[in-house]
Parts: sequence; structure tokens; C-alpha cells
Amino acid sequence: MKLLEQKLKRIVIILAVGLFFVLPSAAWGDDAQNYVTAGFGFYFYTGDISNETELDEAVIVEFSYGRYFHPNFVLEAGVGYIHDDHSGDELQGYPFTLTAIGVYPIEKVRLLGGGGVGVYPMNRDATVNDVRIHGEDTVLGGHLLMGFHWYLRPSGFIGLEGKYRFIEKAKFEDEKFALDGFTMLLKLGFRF
Repeated sequence: MKLLEQKLKRIVIILAVGLFFVLPSAAWGDDAQNYVTAGFGFYFYTGDISNETELDEAVIVEFSYGRYFHPNFVLEAGVGYIHDDHSGDELQGYPFTLTAIGVYPIEKVRLLGGGGVGVYPMNRDATVNDVRIHGEDTVLGGHLLMGFHWYLRPSGFIGLEGKYRFIEKAKFEDEKFALDGFTMLLKLGFRF
């Protein structure tokens, strides 16, 4: 738990320094203050779960709501679904995240960078020695985000977003697995 706290402190410091440089820039046009997105992508594990199970990469779907508090600062809340199923080993999760995002506009493109925290209810079903096992755990984690939104219309955009998620180990039955990893999402969004 102490390692997670250290990582979260680092994120807050990085966000504070980043916002110090990003906030003075001007935003493109008089935009609406809210947006919603839907994203689809892949979750690539860097933790030990891919070494100790049949799981190797997951599909992730995410829906989010964002609110601009300044032309260069957004808070975004998201909910998602993670699914990985290989050779009878299945992992499902429902991440709930809150992200602080610094925005740097360049004409119709907005570069994004930030970090946040999340709660990850997870469950795993597996067959070990011909015995079916089931385990559930809810773990905490943090993430760092980089990406961009490209505005095709004043209210509509597409985007690409990468996150590194560092998540505490999830315990399923008597086994603990690190769920850290990278996600890459293609997003469609609408501002209002």
C-alpha cells in the first residue's frame, strides 16, 4: 500500500508541474464546457498476470464524462469494462476512474496529459488441474494519461488515448496478480 501512495504522490507532483506550464496557453474558440466519450481499445499487461496465467491482453471499453474548469484543465470521470478470455482463463473488470487532464490546444487538436485514480472491481474464472475456480477482488490504482482529441466539427471529435495503469495486486482465491499495464483506446466524443 505504501508503494501505491508513493506513486500517487508522484502523479500529483507531475500534474502540478505540468499544469503550471499548460494553464497559461489559450484555448481554441468558445467551446462548450462538457463532453462525453465512448472508447474501444486493448489492455496490455506488464504485471505478472501474463506470466502466471493464460491471459495475455484484454479488450477494454470505456465511457467518460468530462468537464472543462478552464480552457486548459479538465476533470474526467469514466466507467469501463475489461474482458480477457484465453484457454478457459477469464478475467473481467469494471474500472471506475477520475482523471485530472491538462489540455494544450493547437488549432483543432488538443494534446492531453494527466493522471488519476481508479477503483477496479475484478473477477477471474479459471480451470486449474481440472477444477473450476472463481475469485473476486476490488483493488485501487492510479494511471497516467497521454493522448489527443482532433475536432472534426466544433462539437464532435475523435481521439487516441494511452494510459499506463498501476494497480495494486488483486487476490483471487490464494493467488495474487499484478494487473499493471498499458491501455490504448480509440475514442469518439461529443461536446455540449
